[in-house]
Amino acid sequence: MACSRPVIASDRCGCTKDLMQEGLTGFSFSAGSLDSLMEAIQHTHSTFHTPLGKNAFELIQNWSFSTQVHTFEQQLNIEN
Repeated sequence: MACSRPVIASDRCGCTKDLMQEGLTGFSFSAGSLDSLMEAIQHTHSTFHTPLGKNAFELIQNWSFSTQVHTFEQQLNIEN
């Protein structure tokens, strides 16, 4: 993402739900499924000229560990 490249991530990867936006910043695949992985790669290849990488870069620019911790704190109702 930070290198302006689209994401291909397993549905078991934690960041898939947090950072990746299906079809906008990349594609996910079902863990353990070669067919699903091949499909994600084909989608990425067929949409190569779309702004997937640019979208991924823009999204990751707003991410940081402190932002992630703050989000966890808000979700768990923890005050500093």
